[in-house]
Amino acid sequence: MAIVINGSGTVTGLAVGGLPDGTVDSDTLASNAVVTGKIADGTIVNADVNASAAIANSKFVGGDLTLISTTDVTDGDSYVTLSDVFSSTYDKYVLECFNFLPNTDNAAIRGNFQTGGNTWNTASVYDTQVTAQYNGTIESWINLANAAYAAFSGHGNQGNGSNEQYHFTIELMQPSSTTDEKYWKGSQVGYNASGQMASLLCAGSWRSTTAVTGVRFYYSSGTFKTGKLKLYGVK
Repeated sequence: MAIVINGSGTVTGLAVGGLPDGTVDSDTLASNAVVTGKIADGTIVNADVNASAAIANSKFVGGDLTLISTTDVTDGDSYVTLSDVFSSTYDKYVLECFNFLPNTDNAAIRGNFQTGGNTWNTASVYDTQVTAQYNGTIESWINLANAAYAAFSGHGNQGNGSNEQYHFTIELMQPSSTTDEKYWKGSQVGYNASGQMASLLCAGSWRSTTAVTGVRFYYSSGTFKTGKLKLYGVK
């Protein structure tokens, strides 16, 4: 069919693929002319995205996730310590704890916050709530107020068998703030000393406006057998 331009300026006679390659360039397309609904699924790959774009970074709910450090536990450690790691650089920090296992049976994972230098706060200002689902039931496992430690995981009865590790993630909000109390929340999964698998949700607060600079984990009795701790910053 011949190409015809009628009196109103309408072009007819063009078929799909009728324009030579290179006829339409970036200057020809109007700004924002290509919308999401016109892009086929799977047609954009990593190589098509600029490395500086946000998609190139790890993402977490609420912002970009940046790995700060990885700490491996040595058999016999009394503490897993992250000292002087929190600052105003990040609004929130995420702690991922893998394969935490005690050498002593029937132990719970606890923690304290650092307030600068070698000061680890053990004042009775920690509140913790932990709810567990196991054996088809949901129970309140921990209800602590004005304790000298944070109960980050477990019920005082984590086993020390080879399959009884605990894995958990904790979010710590604005630890460097000097006007707000410090809050954390997290989720956990693991086996207790009776061999029962449990899924847990934890939350708590440190009832102080003092800036927090670090955190340490320890067992209610005995030492660590295994574990790995990763620290991320979230903007």
